[in-house]
Amino acid sequence: MPCPAGYFCPLFSNKALLCEAGTYREQSSNMTHKCTPCPKPLALQGGWKTGAKSVNDCFTGEASL
Repeated sequence: MPCPAGYFCPLFSNKALLCEAGTYREQSSNMTHKCTPCPKPLALQGGWKTGAKSVNDCFTGEASL
């Protein structure tokens, strides 16, 4: 089962789980069992997104990296 972007597929499971807030997973990633931490912004207006599909999709508002 392919694991869609924004989700991770735990080892020995056939269920895709949404990436937690502050993490992301791109579809092209070969590490499907975990999501990658988003970079820590210098300033964040808004919050962290759940199910982020790329590093640019991590934030709900504006962020300064």
